Amino acid sequence: MAEGPVASYERVVRVGPGPADPGGTGAGAQSRSGRPGAQGRSGAQGRPGASDGSGTPLTGGSAVVEVSQEVRFRVGIPYVSWIFALPLLANLGGLSPAGKAPWWAPPERVDHRRAVALAGLCGFAVLAGYLDGLLPATATYIGREYHVGDAGQGYALAGVQSGALLALGILVAADRWGRRRSVVATTVAGALASLAAAACPSLAAVALTQVAATAVLGAQYVLLGVSVVELMPSGARAWALALLTMSYGLGGGVTLLALPLAGLGVGGWRWLYVLAGLAVAGAIALSHHVPETERWKLHAGRDGQASPLAGRASSPAGRASRWTPEQRRRLLLLGAVALLFALFSTPATQFQNQYLRVQRHWSPVHISLAEQVVGTLGAAGTLAGGRLADTRGRRPVLALALAAGTAATLLEYLTRGTALYGWMTASSLLGYAVTPALAVYGAEMFPTGLRGRAGGVLNVLGAAGGLAGLAATGAIAGAVGSLGPALAVTAAGPALVVLLVIVAYPETARRSLEEINPGDLPVATGLTGPAGTVVPSAAAGAPAEPRNGRAGPGPEPAAGPAPR
Repeated sequence: MAEGPVASYERVVRVGPGPADPGGTGAGAQSRSGRPGAQGRSGAQGRPGASDGSGTPLTGGSAVVEVSQEVRFRVGIPYVSWIFALPLLANLGGLSPAGKAPWWAPPERVDHRRAVALAGLCGFAVLAGYLDGLLPATATYIGREYHVGDAGQGYALAGVQSGALLALGILVAADRWGRRRSVVATTVAGALASLAAAACPSLAAVALTQVAATAVLGAQYVLLGVSVVELMPSGARAWALALLTMSYGLGGGVTLLALPLAGLGVGGWRWLYVLAGLAVAGAIALSHHVPETERWKLHAGRDGQASPLAGRASSPAGRASRWTPEQRRRLLLLGAVALLFALFSTPATQFQNQYLRVQRHWSPVHISLAEQVVGTLGAAGTLAGGRLADTRGRRPVLALALAAGTAATLLEYLTRGTALYGWMTASSLLGYAVTPALAVYGAEMFPTGLRGRAGGVLNVLGAAGGLAGLAATGAIAGAVGSLGPALAVTAAGPALVVLLVIVAYPETARRSLEEINPGDLPVATGLTGPAGTVVPSAAAGAPAEPRNGRAGPGPEPAAGPAPR
């Protein structure tokens, strides 16, 4: 109740006389659970001589007693309560302590306020995934309408990457505006820019609208990652980023679900951009569930508003926003990795539909179904990669998954027939597993006052690598007539990334942000309550208060098993 993810929780244990047991052997344990939100009831009959833990016998002679428990709880996590209701029911209704968190739970316990905020941030990631996936999904159909080939599409997709320069300016400003306000504003702007693309008369005009969309959506996704890292406990940051990545992939899946509209005839691709307007309403609804992070509020120095002095050298926030030699070294290392990784990953992702349509002659429906199935299976790689990055360490997960994922992606572009589906699935699984372990470094390695601008710099360098990769892949594929050999050249980028991870990357798993960045101020929790008040954490020694006026027995120590 004090530390768990549920909105309300009540547990009642009853001890009463049981049926006569002439043999004196006692009955076996049995359990029965009700519907979520109603009750879970478990019963066990004790053997003669059993005790309640205080030395008082529960039974004597041939008599038996019946022990039952009733558990009532409400999940209360927006939009996704239905996903967690049944697993929570099975876990909370058990009689035996689990000893450790179930496989579907975060590696470190997450309280209800953080769970609600994480759900809201994941909702924003769904919107970003749909909007960000529009041009890669539709470029081949826009090119067909306006007679633009591989090279022309490559240059158009590469030109869109220049939006990362604008994203850097947005992220520098976001360090003053705040995380929440910036996330909402950038999502709405990205939706409106994508909606404008529906009326464009050429691929070049669509690309211009997507420069603006790329700028604001690139900033938005960096801010989502920063918010998650500032919000979550140290043992669950990569796991939470894995959920964010899955949500982003879900948004991309919605894009694929709508892709058959592009096959309705000339201009059918425009319907996908028209649907982008719905993201405005989605952003407004989600904004009510995402609070400002306490770390940003401490950095800004003023409750609820950014400090007017934030960023000036004369203020504490300004001094905290200066780059130190160690931070510059970190930025150089992570920037080199971002550039080299995008050199291969960006063209491999954005040319996939072109490859499947032109070289494998797949229809829009075939592409949509295959990529939805593969993407859904790949989501398992995200959860596995995030959990392993938190429990086993970032570096080994990142190095192994990146090396294997690059090889699987290359084989996808070099095979056909049934084997193609297998390599697509392997590429998706490993690609998703890489993302949380790689993305978490960008926010962990810099203090609060520099996280936004550091993410912007890394975004620009990643865009530069993607631009170079797209242009090179398009040019080489146009010359040799195939995308596979072109991507084999750019695969040198992730090969160098694996080497840098092994040789130079630090290990940050289960380390607090204050330990990684000594300049950061410690906070009791990742959130603020109404009117900017700090919400105390039970782990920090605050008394547990019942929600909805009801609570069961007091929680066990934070280091022990989950409350039953």
